[in-house]
Amino acid sequence: MRRTLALFSLALAALGCGHRGPPTPPLPHLPEPPAGVRWRQRGDALQLEARYSLRIVGGGALRLPARPEILLTTSGMGQGSSWSASNRDREFRRVARPLALPPFEAGAKSPVTRRDAVPLEQLPASPELVLAVALADARARSLASSRSALAPLRPALPAMTTLTAEPRENGIQLSWADPADERAETVRIWRWSPPAAEPWEPFRIVAAKDGTLLDTAPRYGETVVYLAAFARAAAQVPVEGVPQQLEPIDYQDRFPPAPPRDLDAVAEAGRIRVLWYPGGSADEQAWVVERQREGEDGFGEMGRSEAPDAFFLDAAAEPGARYRYRVLAEDASGNRSEAVGPTGWVVARPPAVSAP
Repeated sequence: MRRTLALFSLALAALGCGHRGPPTPPLPHLPEPPAGVRWRQRGDALQLEARYSLRIVGGGALRLPARPEILLTTSGMGQGSSWSASNRDREFRRVARPLALPPFEAGAKSPVTRRDAVPLEQLPASPELVLAVALADARARSLASSRSALAPLRPALPAMTTLTAEPRENGIQLSWADPADERAETVRIWRWSPPAAEPWEPFRIVAAKDGTLLDTAPRYGETVVYLAAFARAAAQVPVEGVPQQLEPIDYQDRFPPAPPRDLDAVAEAGRIRVLWYPGGSADEQAWVVERQREGEDGFGEMGRSEAPDAFFLDAAAEPGARYRYRVLAEDASGNRSEAVGPTGWVVARPPAVSAP
């Protein structure tokens, strides 16, 4: 048995001797390209958001310092759209001008999403620019991200200065003044809840001439922040004016429900039945019934009826006495509507006498 194992080991060693191939060359030092790249012109600045892995291809470490670089060129000859073709990548990298951004801090976690801004005055004065971004360290630069075309707007769109918000029962009503600049064709609106940061993408884009938007998404108890900016209608890279941000809105249910309708009171044997129809509010929870006896001053709360029972039986009415009633609606937050009524005077009838 031992001899068999020894022979087998020698055979394996013989197979391995003298048959080694050439050594595998090391991977080139090439940072991973940025991902999730998004651009916009906001006011007089070009803004960029991208996600960086802070690694080289294959997972090795970068050679610090490391920083993003905007790669840009003018489209030339009105052919900006053709820069998106994959076969023009090498040509773009050859002619693109690098614009270095601030370096990453030592010890930055990977991956990291970062936003940067560059004044338009640092960009070429061209009617159209082709943009990409790369990650560079002390040794090399990554391949460029996908390319986007920007038609810079100079002068910038006007700033929004008249944004207002009015909480309502069915949402929050946003309003703004119609811009005097005809280039401001749309309004881009962002919404988020603290402690989250401003999202990159707006939640709604509407015509600037509309002047208003009802946001029905907020729920009671939610804190909401709004930001809005005038913008061009259509562009590969959004072009916006300086936005206006509102103070956080604490959206609470402070809105009384609609009052009930068609109130009536009917005398029955030994009791008075009070009837009504709901007012139609979505959060109606109960109705409060108030009663006044003839000769008394004002109304007093008599009882309540939980939805959906839109009636109340007053079994405490005394026979021969005259009463009238009012009813008001109450919602889940305890808000009460105005009282509807009163009804006409109703005389309580004696209770029915059972046969002996």
